[in-house]
Amino acid sequence: MRRHLPLAVFLLVIAGFFGVFLLYPVGYSVRRAFSLVTSEGRLVWSLEPFVNLFRNPTTREGLANSLQLAVVVTILTTLVALPLAFWSARYRFRGKGLLTGLILVPLIMPPFVGAIGVRHMLARYGTVNLLLMKLGLVGEESLVDFLGGGRFWGVAVLEALHLFPIMYLNLAAALANVDPSLEEAGRN
Repeated sequence: MRRHLPLAVFLLVIAGFFGVFLLYPVGYSVRRAFSLVTSEGRLVWSLEPFVNLFRNPTTREGLANSLQLAVVVTILTTLVALPLAFWSARYRFRGKGLLTGLILVPLIMPPFVGAIGVRHMLARYGTVNLLLMKLGLVGEESLVDFLGGGRFWGVAVLEALHLFPIMYLNLAAALANVDPSLEEAGRN
């Protein structure tokens, strides 16, 4: 029994730590989120704060924009990652390891670095437009801001370019685990 005493003390200290720094703050936040202060100063459970939250038109618009952005980014991310994952899982080719390493670079690169790089490439006076001007395909008056001035589509493209490696890893793992006999049965 004495042999297990240090382990029991250690587990008790860990449980106390998580209780103080995890469970108490979460419980406090949940309790305050679902309560109102009455005129007597008591807390009563209520869903009214959430109802009031959705009555605010600015909050509703922000939630709608967030949902729309999430759907668009997911679609764009899938459009980029699915072909790469399919080729990576189904074919062997020279430079496959290098390509996989390059695909994973956005995971280790801070998002703002990627955003600055994409901005320098796709903005109104970015690399792409300057190249098109040099080739004589567009004039200075008809330059295109591919990012839309940083509005919705610019944010969606930047997020998709930063998040596609996560989708790629999941899709490549899923495609690599598909049983070849199932594919053969599907072709028949």
